[in-house]
Amino acid sequence: MVLPTGVAQLRQAVVDQLEAAKDKRTPLSQERLWQLVEELAALEAQLAYEQEHLDTLAQTHPACRRLMTMPGMGPFTATALVATAVKVPPGEVWCHATMLLEGRSAYWV
Repeated sequence: MVLPTGVAQLRQAVVDQLEAAKDKRTPLSQERLWQLVEELAALEAQLAYEQEHLDTLAQTHPACRRLMTMPGMGPFTATALVATAVKVPPGEVWCHATMLLEGRSAYWV
């Protein structure tokens, strides 16, 4: 069985396969597969919730907003960079993420 990527497409492909081959499966296997479809739907809802939360966080954090002005930088990458960046006192060793957040360099991304 060839399945597409993405939660919504995967769930729909599984539903289509279940409907197409329901006469070839036992009632127990059909029941278990439908339970898996329901679990996929729940995961899809959870993913949508988490994505919305991440988008809100990215839009409200100044460093994330600044990072997302770079081409190809979305909420997921921006929040990951902000979460891993360490503020370093002036004169000490710095990290690339801190420089990026301060707007000094963006070429390493």
